Amino acid sequence: MEYAVISPNLFKRLDEVVEKFKGKYSLIITTSGLSFALKKGIDVDKALDEGVKVLAYSHKFQPLEGLSVEETEAVLLAKDLNYYLITADDKVKEFAEKEGVKVIII
Repeated sequence: MEYAVISPNLFKRLDEVVEKFKGKYSLIITTSGLSFALKKGIDVDKALDEGVKVLAYSHKFQPLEGLSVEETEAVLLAKDLNYYLITADDKVKEFAEKEGVKVIII
């Protein structure tokens, strides 16, 4: 099964994203994405119960120009591990594609 990182811009629709892609991809959120969700009061428990994994980007990094730390970590993790990135944001899509990341836009 292939892997896909869920971009933090989709966290308000996390249940919908998990339902749509579970079984097709092993789904990942990043550690900074999890922190972002908790700060924003977004419930990720159901997604974690459904098997979404939390991974950290293991290198020190600076945010890509114009992207948040959370979005940057998602892009860089997808790039380094050759995973897909699931996003709804055109700017994130553009940055990801420049980095050679395969993007699924919804």
